[in-house]
Amino acid sequence: MSHAIEGTALLIAIAGAVGISLGLLAGIYLAEYSREWWLAGPVRFVADVLAGETAPLLFTALGSRLLTRNPNQPFPSLTVQIFTYATGPYPEQKRLAWAGILVLISLIFVLNLAIRCIARKPRIAN
Repeated sequence: MSHAIEGTALLIAIAGAVGISLGLLAGIYLAEYSREWWLAGPVRFVADVLAGETAPLLFTALGSRLLTRNPNQPFPSLTVQIFTYATGPYPEQKRLAWAGILVLISLIFVLNLAIRCIARKPRIAN
């Protein structure tokens, strides 16, 4: 399961590098030119809808059990590992799937908490 955790971290890092860069560029462009551009409304709508859709991205790792750091090759991810274990016939695999779900939820919680702490506005003392 440790390979799947590391593969998931690699996938999150790559997706974050691409997604954050494009999101910042689109946000700056929309802030500057949204009144003059007819496509600003649909772009905002698509950005709002796609903000929570990460599951298809996580399933594109192709599900290898061997650890590789090459994104051009199949590498392990926690979501594929959880799915494989949850649909397996053995009770031990099902217990490992539940443990993987706990790890994944904890990872998402910590990332959300870190992002909120970084992005919050500082309070001005009176």
